[in-house]
Amino acid sequence: MEDKKYNEAEATEIAATEEEVVICSVCGENACAEGNEVCNSCLEKMRNTKIPFVGWIAAALSIIIGMVSAATMFFLMAPSFYVMSAESAAKDNRWGDASYYYSQMSQTVDEFKSLIDWESGKEEPIIRRLFKIGTETKAKMFEAYAKAYNPMEAINKIVIGSHTDYDSVMAHEKNLIENKLVKPYWDIFSGIIYTEEIFNYSEEYPEEENYENFIKFYESVEKQAGADRVYVAFMKYVVAAAFDETVEVQKQWLDACDKLAKESGRDYRWLYYYDYADVVAKSGNYDLAVVLLDTLIEDNRNNFDAYSKKNRIYLSAGKFDEAEKMINEVKEEFGNYGEVYEMEVTMLRYKGEYDKAKTVAATIIAENDSFPEIHRQLALIYLAEGDYASAFKEMDTTYVNVYNMYVQFGGEEPTEELALTYYVCARLYDATGLFTEDEANGIGRAYSIFGEEYEPQGDIKAIIDGEKTVKQVLTEGDCDLV
Repeated sequence: MEDKKYNEAEATEIAATEEEVVICSVCGENACAEGNEVCNSCLEKMRNTKIPFVGWIAAALSIIIGMVSAATMFFLMAPSFYVMSAESAAKDNRWGDASYYYSQMSQTVDEFKSLIDWESGKEEPIIRRLFKIGTETKAKMFEAYAKAYNPMEAINKIVIGSHTDYDSVMAHEKNLIENKLVKPYWDIFSGIIYTEEIFNYSEEYPEEENYENFIKFYESVEKQAGADRVYVAFMKYVVAAAFDETVEVQKQWLDACDKLAKESGRDYRWLYYYDYADVVAKSGNYDLAVVLLDTLIEDNRNNFDAYSKKNRIYLSAGKFDEAEKMINEVKEEFGNYGEVYEMEVTMLRYKGEYDKAKTVAATIIAENDSFPEIHRQLALIYLAEGDYASAFKEMDTTYVNVYNMYVQFGGEEPTEELALTYYVCARLYDATGLFTEDEANGIGRAYSIFGEEYEPQGDIKAIIDGEKTVKQVLTEGDCDLV
C-alpha cells in the first residue's frame, strides 16, 4: 500500500513539472528560460544582434509622430468644441453666443499656429496648414457676427480684415464672398459703399448744409444707377433727425425706407428697425414699436440692444409692470448678464427708486465694472437729485475709461448718449463754480468732444437755457437727456 501511494505522488509531481515546461517561441525546441518567452540560447543570440540604424530611426520617428499626433489632437479638440457650441447656439438663434464661440475658436487656432515657427514669404509648414479655418466655417462665423451685430461690421472684420485694397480682398476672399451665407450681405455692403462714394464725390453736394438742400441732393442720388435706394431713404431720416425735424417728418422717411426694404427682398432690418421703433414710439404707437423690436429679438435671442430699447419704450409709456416682467424673463433665460442689470437700474430710476437703483448698480460695479450705461444711469440719478459734482465725477471717469479702451484696445466707441450726458454734467457742474483744477480739465474735455461750434438741441438746450430743470426732463416724458 505504501509503494502504491508513493508511485501515485511521484507521477503527479512529474505531470505537474511537464505542464510547467514552455517551449521557446523562436527555435521551437528548447524550454523557455524562467520568466521569458524564449530559451537561453535564443536570448543570448538576440542580445548579440545589433539593430540596424534605419530601425532606430523608424522607432524614433514613430515616437515623435505619436507625440505630434497627440499634441495635434489636443489642440484640435478646443476649436472643435467651440465650433459645436457655436452651431448649437446658431440653431437656437442665440447669435451673440454663436459669435462668441466662433471668436474663441479663431483665437485658439491663431494661438496654436503662433507656436509653430514660420517666416512669411516661405512655404508654410504642413502642420500649420492643418489649422486653417475652412471657407464654410468662416462663412458661418461671418453669419453669426452679422446677425449678432450687423453685416457692415462683419464684412470689415471677417472678410476685409487686414487686406488693404479691393484687389487683395478679391484675390484671397473670393470663395468666402461667393458663399451663400455671405453673398447677400456682400451685395448690400457693395451697394451702400457705392452710394457713400456718390455722396462724397458728387459735384451736387450742397454748399449750404441744411435740411432742404440735403433732401434735394439725396433725391438726385437715388436716381443714379447702382445707388442703394433703401440706404438713401434711411439717410433722409438721418438728416431729418440731425436738423431736429418733427417726429412726423422722421417717420415719413422711415416709412419709405421700410417700404423699399420689403420690396427689395433683402434684410435691411439691422439698418433701420431700431430707429423705426424709436420714432414709432415717439409718435405714440408703442405697440408697433414693441412688435418691431420683438422681430429683432426673434431673429437673435441674444439681442440685448433690442431688449434695452424695448425696456425704454415700456418705461416711457409708463408700462412698468411690462418692463419688470420682461427683465425677469430675460434674467431667467440668460442669467446674470450685465445688460440685464443695466435694464433693471434704468427701470428703478424711471420709477424714482433711486436708493435701490444705486444699490443694484454698486453690486454690479463691484463684481464687473465694464458696463458704462450703469454709470450713466447713476449720473442721471445724481443730476435728478441736484448732486452735480457726483454726476460729473461719474461721467468724467466713465467716459475717459471707455475712450481709452476704444483707442488702446479696440473696444466699443463711446456712444452719443454717453457723450451728451457727459456734456450736460459738465455744463451744470461748470455753472456751480465749485470744481477743482483737475475737474476743470475734465469739463474742458467734455466740451471738446463736440467742438466750439456745437449748439445743443431739444431738452439739453432747454436745460442750458433755463427753460426746463434737469429734474423735469428726467422725471417726465422720456425721462432721459437723449
